[in-house]
Amino acid sequence: MSFKQFIKSYRKPLKITFIMLSVIATYALILGLLTPYLLKKNLPAMVSDNSSYSMQVEEIRINPFYLSLEVKELTIFDKNSEDFAGFSRLFVNFQLSSLFRWMWTFEEFTLEAPRLHYQLYQDSSTNFDELIGAKITAQSSDGAQATIAGNSNSAVNAEGDIAGKSAAKSESSEAANTVPKILVTRLNIDQLELRFTDHSKKEPFSAHIGPLNIELDKFTTQRELNSPYKLKATSVSGIIGTSLEWQGHVTILPLRSSGQFKIDGISLPTLYQYFKDDFPPGVRSGTLNLSAEYAIDLSQENMKLNVSKANMLFTDLFIKRKGVDVNDVQLNHLAINGLNYSLSENSVKVDEIILKDSVINVIRSKSGALNLLQMLPPSAEEESSETPQPKLKLAIDKISLVNNQLKLTDKTTEVATQVNLTAINMNLAKFSLQPKAVFPLNFSAIVEQSGNISAKGDLSLYPITANLKVNAQSVPVLSVEPYMHQWVISEIIAGNFDASMNIVYAAAIAKQASTSASPETIHITGDMALNNWRTRVTDNDEDYVRINKISVTGIDVKQPQNTVDIERVTIDKLWLNAQRNKQGVMNVATIRKERMEQRQEAVDEGKPAVVNLKHFQVNSSSVLYTDYSVSPRYKMRIDPLQITITGLSSDVNSRANIDLQGKINKFAPLKLKGSVNLLSETLYSNFNLLLNDVQMSDFTPYSGTYVGREIDKGKLNLNINYLIEDQALNATNTVFIDRFHLGDDVQSDVATSLPIGLAVSLLKDSKGEIHIDMPISGNLNDPDFSYGKLVWQTLGNLIIKAVSSPFSLLAGLVGSDEDLGSIEFIAGNPTPDQAMITRLNLLKKALLQRPELQLEVSGCYHEQDSEALRQEIFKQRINPNAQALSNEQRLPLLVSAYSESFGHAYDFSEAPIMDADVLISWKVDQLESVLLNNIIIDNNMLINLAQERSRNIQQVLLSDNKLAANRLIIGKVLALESSSDISCPLAPAG
Repeated sequence: MSFKQFIKSYRKPLKITFIMLSVIATYALILGLLTPYLLKKNLPAMVSDNSSYSMQVEEIRINPFYLSLEVKELTIFDKNSEDFAGFSRLFVNFQLSSLFRWMWTFEEFTLEAPRLHYQLYQDSSTNFDELIGAKITAQSSDGAQATIAGNSNSAVNAEGDIAGKSAAKSESSEAANTVPKILVTRLNIDQLELRFTDHSKKEPFSAHIGPLNIELDKFTTQRELNSPYKLKATSVSGIIGTSLEWQGHVTILPLRSSGQFKIDGISLPTLYQYFKDDFPPGVRSGTLNLSAEYAIDLSQENMKLNVSKANMLFTDLFIKRKGVDVNDVQLNHLAINGLNYSLSENSVKVDEIILKDSVINVIRSKSGALNLLQMLPPSAEEESSETPQPKLKLAIDKISLVNNQLKLTDKTTEVATQVNLTAINMNLAKFSLQPKAVFPLNFSAIVEQSGNISAKGDLSLYPITANLKVNAQSVPVLSVEPYMHQWVISEIIAGNFDASMNIVYAAAIAKQASTSASPETIHITGDMALNNWRTRVTDNDEDYVRINKISVTGIDVKQPQNTVDIERVTIDKLWLNAQRNKQGVMNVATIRKERMEQRQEAVDEGKPAVVNLKHFQVNSSSVLYTDYSVSPRYKMRIDPLQITITGLSSDVNSRANIDLQGKINKFAPLKLKGSVNLLSETLYSNFNLLLNDVQMSDFTPYSGTYVGREIDKGKLNLNINYLIEDQALNATNTVFIDRFHLGDDVQSDVATSLPIGLAVSLLKDSKGEIHIDMPISGNLNDPDFSYGKLVWQTLGNLIIKAVSSPFSLLAGLVGSDEDLGSIEFIAGNPTPDQAMITRLNLLKKALLQRPELQLEVSGCYHEQDSEALRQEIFKQRINPNAQALSNEQRLPLLVSAYSESFGHAYDFSEAPIMDADVLISWKVDQLESVLLNNIIIDNNMLINLAQERSRNIQQVLLSDNKLAANRLIIGKVLALESSSDISCPLAPAG
């Protein structure tokens, strides 16, 4: 068949075919060539005409037969000519089956390398506003008209709210009907890049998400169609993490969804940059992995949201405030597992929270502020609401801390206090915010690498209650040293404590207005022990207290009773190094600071606690006392020291029994017994102190410094009774010193001028003993009160009295009130009379009781002795036999004596005329006067008289040989001043 025949035969089919081909060609030309050309040409113009944005597109292709659209390299620039949005390639494959499904059906929707840059400006506008501004303006205008109409309608209709809700449902229904039905069999988004910039922050924030890869199967907007989907996204960088996975079901109309998702590698520092204006500290590092199952329903008036099996893992989360060198919070591993949340029930339930290998720094600044509180965002004022907000129902099955570390730093002390807790482990079960919910606790930690603490028991939050058993083993106390520095000048070198305590606590609960609130209750029982304590005074870098162990057993503390009961306190092997420096200040006294008194005053303002200590014991202890204020330094040791006190109480009327025993320098026993009240505000003390056989030679540093003499030997014994009551001190001190002897002189600028040697001789009896009774009294409230000062004053007064009135002391020994310190003589007579001999015998008896006391005897003469001696010489020359002579008998004797004395006779030629008897008397008087005046009494004669008197006194004292001759010293002759008596003084010599 020829071609013409073929044409002729098939004209009609060919015509139909040609028409169809023409239609197809025209369709292909218009859809495949013209439409892409027009789109490429007009789309940028449409964008430019309707906004300040511009568009560029490299290529648009439409396959009219495959029903696919492909767009390459499309970019939209914002008004600042910055890249706003775009993609590398868009491919959409439409399906003709849409005609039969009554929905837009796409076999494939692929978007390659899409990008979007969303920006929020300082005025809260966005870079999207230029694109959707016209539409928003139109919608705003329509909305305003609708609002006016609605307000008018509400004024007419009393049931406006119901009508409004009906209108809302109607609008929702219309919106649902306007959403086109779409089905995308395979939706692919490759290399999605999202950028976000917020210029409203103090510092512009910029975040980058991507590249992301998203795949969705059978995506649809068909109503009530619950379709399963899967989504996978990966990101090399950005804030959403390194990968995102989701699978579940989504219903577009109405909007409901359920499924599960997983996000790994969320960058917490990047998220922090956006919220840093509201969150002061800085997040330096950290990632978050998140996974959960969820169900959300937006079809109802109240949204329904349930999250289940949620797991969150925070790793390497470091939070640090600005200007500090260390991380405040270092969460290496924080896991929240099995979280379930219900919006409708407002409840959160968590299976487990695990914090592991993390470090928390708690720092208290000099002002007292805590760093963790400073890290919290400022609290916003709560808006008042008439409708009370439902309380969150929180329940956590288990909270676990594993190998964590807590560093505590307190800068309020002079030297910053630091305490490190490591290996912190805790299990807290059944945690809940529900009232009366009780949850068990098990906690343990290591303190400063050597101590262990643990707590086990039950807790409750509403109300706050605790029932815990707390244990501590070998916890070092060095960390509390800075707190001690606030009150004392000392340094802890070593020490640790053990404790086993039961703590029961219940917070105060407010009751009804008609009744008072129940008080806070605390009950603490248990035992404590302080081990291997060493403390030194900071100034001289020397230990002053060492304690092997302090045990406190039977502790019972109660509130609100405000009582502290302790069964027993035992101190084993106390070593106290008490020192007095060159200035006379005790090291133990200098460790106390003034602010301790201020603190005590503050404590005293409150109600004092009632403290009862049944038994206090000090075992096998030592007290070393060194005094550097004397030269050479004095050193004393009390060892071993045993103290027992029973019945101590802060009750004013209570009395505790004390029993103290020890030995001074290993040999001298020390005993103290009595009753005291050490804990009460008003001090009471009544005890007896016995001290025997203390070697006095050990006190040579004191005697050399203050007396100027060494002590060769002697033993000291004390019997002291003290009574302190109502701030008044009354004490009797019985001192017994045996075999006491002073030694060589010691040069000292501060030595007393008192004749201590004489005092010793006056006080020491025939047995070589010194007995002194010293009553002492004083008022403790006196600002100048000092017990040592009182003792010294009393002893000094006794010595002064002894050396200033030694013969009064001696007279007291023999029961006499005579003045044994002087011997009286008749003028011109060297021999004492009987009364003086009796006095000398009393003195001898007293001297025999003071065998070390010497007596200095000084002969004396008086002006009366001169006349007496002249009369005695005249008498010896005229009438040596002391006969009774008349004037007639005396006259020749006088005439003869005159002639012998002058070598010639007396001339009576000028005698007056008188009777013979009278004349004889006149002549006798004249001769006696001349002869007496002619007798010369020189100083040697008086000295001889004085010496004879001293020898006579010596002879009387030594007459029976009981008194040793070497105890009497003949002193130099004394010329007495004009007085009525001739009394030779005696003087003691030590």
